[in-house]
Amino acid sequence: MHRVIFTSLFILSLLLFSITSFAQQNSLREYKYHFENARFEITTVDINISDKGEGELRFKKRDDDEEITLPIKLQPDTINRLQSLYDGLRFLDSIDSYQSNAQLANLGTTTIFLKQGERSRSASFNYTNNPTAMQLAALFRAIENQYRRVEEIKLARQFSPLDLPKLLKNLEEELKRNRIAEPMQIVPLLSDISVDDSAPLIARNAAGKLATMIKRGK
Repeated sequence: MHRVIFTSLFILSLLLFSITSFAQQNSLREYKYHFENARFEITTVDINISDKGEGELRFKKRDDDEEITLPIKLQPDTINRLQSLYDGLRFLDSIDSYQSNAQLANLGTTTIFLKQGERSRSASFNYTNNPTAMQLAALFRAIENQYRRVEEIKLARQFSPLDLPKLLKNLEEELKRNRIAEPMQIVPLLSDISVDDSAPLIARNAAGKLATMIKRGK
């Protein structure tokens, strides 16, 4: 009798484990974004992100032969925003390409992609009137801007400090237009530059100003 009960419990635990594993697998998401425009300075952009916020950014400049690859680590709030926007589109259940009637090929082609379990779908457009699709594309661009701008600043700080004021000015413009996905993530770098004696004084002042601006939410 005890052996029968033990066997039944063991089988039940295996079933529960299998069901849980299956549910977790089907709930995992993979987000992708691709942008392409041969006329732009940045001709191609690819972003791959897991639902844990880990992934990579790849982009290619028009005059360069090789892509640049940067690791990505997004905050949970940003992943929640991505998930909410895809859910708002009912993306996996939709057949909409989100392309407006107006074809604006000069803007380049944006492709958004989602995979969840065995299901996946992509949609491409050069211009959309769908407000949720617009917000989703804008969020991906803000992620690109953040990581690309930070990399540019880090390289300039190491190899060409005189370029820092211009790059920090560009960053300020991106921040004012809400084109940086996670401004608080940049504060440690800006604060460090603001007290770096090897950086030009104008760059130190600009970095400190930006760090304060971000902290105040302005």
